[in-house]
Formats: sequence, structure tokens, C-alpha cells
Amino acid sequence: MVVTLGSFLSARRLVAVGIVGLGIAAVAVGALSVTASRAAFVHVRWAESVDDAMRETAEQRYSLRLGEQEGERTWGYTLSDVSPANVKALVTNGVVEGTLDIDRASFRISASAPRRPDPTLPPWIPAGLWGVTVLGLLVGASSISLGYTARAGEDTAARQFDRHPSHGQQLTPDKLTFNPDVTKTQAVSTV
Repeated sequence: MVVTLGSFLSARRLVAVGIVGLGIAAVAVGALSVTASRAAFVHVRWAESVDDAMRETAEQRYSLRLGEQEGERTWGYTLSDVSPANVKALVTNGVVEGTLDIDRASFRISASAPRRPDPTLPPWIPAGLWGVTVLGLLVGASSISLGYTARAGEDTAARQFDRHPSHGQQLTPDKLTFNPDVTKTQAVSTV
């Protein structure tokens, strides 16, 4: 078996496809970490003077989603916009009496705040990103493995067999045979 330029390039192409697949998986994981887990679950205690209309207006303004009433004036929310500017506007507004899981000095979400999927994203986006990640990993790992296996197999075959058969040796596409009339030193075992 002779290693041809075409077969060598095929192994290289498999490795290249594998590297691209792993790169796509890495990008999908990065996009997933940015989009799917930015929102945080926080608690807001509204001032006594706040009625339902004022609360709903503030919820819209500060990206407070999926409200869960936990007390007379305390609500739990998924905060979609966790930017310091939005958090500062929320905690300094007079309608907000207190918060939990928000650092009121630095206007950031505390590290202990539970992270939630962003409710403003369609649910297929995180699922699709996970699918792309898994597919990229599978394609990447299998293509690289096949590429290196093909390349190693070609190198081994090239070293094992001469390019020019010796007397009595016949190379056919499917097997290597030998002529029993040839002396022992010239005989080659069948493959």
C-alpha cells in the first residue's frame, strides 16, 4: 500500500474538521454561559405606599420578571438586566424599601444569588446551544480520532510493505498473496 497525497490530505481534513467542531462547541458554550445564566433571583420589599399599579410599572422598568409574592410586600423576581446601572436605579428608587441578594453598595448582584435562565429568551435558544455544543464535541472528537487513526494506519502500511513487490508477491486491492514456489526468504505472509 502506498501513501498517496490524496489519502494524506484526507486524514488532515478529518483533523481540521475535528478542530472546527471543537471550536464551534467552545463558542456555543461561551454563548450559553453569557445568555442562559445571567439573570438572577432577587427579593424586593416594596414601600408601604406602593400599590399594584406602581409595583407593576417598576417591575417593567427594572426588568423584574416572573414575580412570586412571598409576603405582604416582599416579592421574589428573576432580574433579567443585572447591569450595575439597572441595579443602582432599582435600589435607589423610593418605591423599594429593601432587597436581598443585591449588594447595595456596589450595585451588583451578590455571588450567593441563585442564577436562573433569562425569561426574556425563547426557551429553544439555550436548548439549541446545548445541542450545538454536544454535536460539536462529538464531531470534533470523532473526526480528530479518525484523522489520526487513518494517518497512523497509512504510515504503518507504507512501512510494512515495499512499493515494489518481490518475486512471487502479488498486490491486489483486497489482499496480499504469495506464491508457494518462492523460497522461504522471499515469501510474505497473507494479509
